[in-house]
Amino acid sequence: MTLHFEIVLERVLATLRVWVLCPVAVLSILAFAIAGWR
Repeated sequence: MTLHFEIVLERVLATLRVWVLCPVAVLSILAFAIAGWR
């Protein structure tokens, strides 16, 4: 039971990490592109 919970927790953390890092990466790329246009 504990092992299964740890596996689920790892998947949830990995998903949250993707949801956090992707928008940050997109925003940083957009900011860099806007700064480059100027």
